[in-house]
Amino acid sequence: MRKRRVWTPALLVVMAIGCAYSSAKQTDSTNDRQAVELRKREADAEPAYREAVAKASKGEATRTLDAIEAALRAGACPTRVLTEPAFAGLHFEPRFRELIREFARQSSTVLVVPDEPGTSMIVSGRVRDEAGNPIANALLLVFHADVKGEYTPTKPMDEPHSRIFGYRRTDEQGQYQFRTVRPGGYQNAVLLGGKDRLIPAHIHFEVSADGFEPARFQMVFDDDPRMDDHLRKTWSPSIKAPIVVVSRDDSGGERCSWDIVLGPRSNPD
Repeated sequence: MRKRRVWTPALLVVMAIGCAYSSAKQTDSTNDRQAVELRKREADAEPAYREAVAKASKGEATRTLDAIEAALRAGACPTRVLTEPAFAGLHFEPRFRELIREFARQSSTVLVVPDEPGTSMIVSGRVRDEAGNPIANALLLVFHADVKGEYTPTKPMDEPHSRIFGYRRTDEQGQYQFRTVRPGGYQNAVLLGGKDRLIPAHIHFEVSADGFEPARFQMVFDDDPRMDDHLRKTWSPSIKAPIVVVSRDDSGGERCSWDIVLGPRSNPD
């Protein structure tokens, strides 16, 4: 049985109008001007974007990737590319993933196509240094399994090619936000603490910024029924997996938040 899908109005807006939308309110003329310029670039890139969709409909992978790159260079929204159903079959392609990374923006990011099964989840927070200062333009890669606990349909544990993934950069306040569906836990148990246990659902993070040591971790959820006493007190601290509290909004979607602290690079260039 397919799990319910809960799409918040803001998520639908992102899909509809592209990266010019931001989860933060535009409060000054500079931000307003930047948003207008971004929308104009996206509009100018529309012919190139439609060309990429047309190539995809013909099953021309290489030509589709060429067209996607042309559209992104012209100003197309990378979130729109990532959530375009016509491009879903390209999510495993290294070149597609590299393009999403290269053109990552500071706007809110959506990781899933519109018909992805699952409950909508918004994850947000800040990236800061050890003194509490925000780190702007940090690059986040986030990825996770689907509601069945699988990274890909043919290779369930193929983390490097997870079909649900996305890149984004932090804004000037170090803020990040992405919208996805809540993942499921792995189907097979593993031996932990002398007992076979089911790994809880989690989201992988890889975070990097100039002058700082990169961070890699996985976020787990406090309300996950798999989170027994051993996983909370021993497993999670041992792998530095933050346990986040999940709340629910009026639309039925879920939200959670986590601030990421990066230390200085030990051997700066």
